[in-house]
Amino acid sequence: MVAAPIIAGYIANRFGMKFLWPVFAVGCSIATIFLFLGKEIKEAKDKISSSVKEGVKDFWSSSKITINFAFGHRILLLFLSGIFIFYFIDEITSLVWTPYLQKTGINLQTIGFLFSAVSAAGIFAPIIAGVLLKRSGKFSILFFAAFAIRLSFLSREVLKIRY
Repeated sequence: MVAAPIIAGYIANRFGMKFLWPVFAVGCSIATIFLFLGKEIKEAKDKISSSVKEGVKDFWSSSKITINFAFGHRILLLFLSGIFIFYFIDEITSLVWTPYLQKTGINLQTIGFLFSAVSAAGIFAPIIAGVLLKRSGKFSILFFAAFAIRLSFLSREVLKIRY
């Protein structure tokens, strides 16, 4: 998530967008090879459904058990809801970001760096938040985050950065 946008930005800047498709195909091929190298876990024959109808029935019964378990545990429900909302928003906004950023004058390579920076922030944010929560309360962390956001807006005005 961090390295791929940087590499894609470099390739798009150096060779153009058309070259990304063969790179994507090679990447998928390499991922497939790694998947084939993994060890297969064999299940007992009696656990494997013999028909499609039984398979669908097993799927729905397993899904009901999982959903009931999630609704029975508030923390797990909030966690799964947060993940769902995050990925839903992420998928919607990723369709919009690149063309919008290109229209504002940002080149493709810089967009790759931006996506890498966002991914890196997503990796390190929980670690930093855990350390901060051990040292101070939630209120001071929220205050610091709001202060950092205000500071970034002010720096935009001072540095005359155009969005």
